[in-house]
Amino acid sequence: KFFPDIFREIRTISLLRLVDSVSSAKMIQPVFLDSYMSDICSDIAVSEGSVRRFVSKLGRMQESLDAFMKAQVMPGTTLLFDGTSIFSRSADSLSAKGYNPEHSQNPQARILYIFEKESHRPVFYRVVQGSIVDKSAFMDTVQAAGCKDCIIIADKGFYSKKNLSALMAAGMIYILPLQDNTVNVEAEFYENTNDSKWDGVFSYNKRAVWFRKQSSGNKRNFIYTFRDDSRKAELVGNFVEKADKDYGEEEYQPMDVLKEIRMGYFSFCSNLDVPAKEIYLSYKQRWDIEQCFDYLKNSVSTTASYAHSDDYFRGWAFLNHISLLYYYGLLNALRETKLDERFSAQDILKLTKNIYLVNTGSSAENQVSAIQKKTMEILQTL
Repeated sequence: KFFPDIFREIRTISLLRLVDSVSSAKMIQPVFLDSYMSDICSDIAVSEGSVRRFVSKLGRMQESLDAFMKAQVMPGTTLLFDGTSIFSRSADSLSAKGYNPEHSQNPQARILYIFEKESHRPVFYRVVQGSIVDKSAFMDTVQAAGCKDCIIIADKGFYSKKNLSALMAAGMIYILPLQDNTVNVEAEFYENTNDSKWDGVFSYNKRAVWFRKQSSGNKRNFIYTFRDDSRKAELVGNFVEKADKDYGEEEYQPMDVLKEIRMGYFSFCSNLDVPAKEIYLSYKQRWDIEQCFDYLKNSVSTTASYAHSDDYFRGWAFLNHISLLYYYGLLNALRETKLDERFSAQDILKLTKNIYLVNTGSSAENQVSAIQKKTMEILQTL
């Protein structure tokens, strides 16, 4: 519908990216010729020059790329936002030094992603210059995606008073996590060690999670604060171990006690007036998309090194987006069949890479190679 003349090229390169992690234009041709896609789409041009020209052409079709993605964003759904840094050695205008969790000084571009909560599918993304922080590009991405009557659940980097006002003006429902040093939670609350300060406690995965819900200002916002004691013990242990390693036991002083006493605490700002556990569970589902970002970073990071222009980078970003759609189709199939308890999406890709069409010479038709019984059972279940 959106790419009537080139959908086969998009599909083919995206599948090769997914299965073989192809990271450069020159590797498309040998992988293509070794795959069944060369039988299905034998007329596609896959030389290095042809692929480079195609990817750059795709990167210049921003309106078509956006139209395709906007059609995936259904009104009234719950959308999960996250961002990641893609490091690049290219000198194009997208690459710039900027903040990233890895504290790398290499030039980077930022990709802001929107996922649909129920299906866990990636539905929209925006490529922005590496020096632009997520919260600055947040509302532009919301508007570009055509979000209507949606519930927005974002990561820590997206909260700001400006974004809060814009979301309220747009009539959006939101759950935005606050930074650890937020002024929306009074310092005395952290210092008070009495559990009576909490509204209550609930169980999650056999762990006790304490909660408090408070009104915030006169704009019908609420601040939801939680404490996970199991997580707190783990974080404090890691913190002290690192301090001992870096400074030695004699030099280590609890100078970072402020940071230490806030470990295990996390807070959210939301205009949803619901039980605290509902907010907690909604955000927990956002954490499920982390494995998608692991795949995205692993598959895109090497590709970025070959990007010599904005158009080329944008073209590869879209091809990676289509790869992600296939990847999440596989993940959801694993979830629906309960196979995700035993296998990852990468496990399945590795198993199926060992299946070939074999020319026996005695028949006009190729035959499928022998498949292990265990692998066949998995495929039949899927």
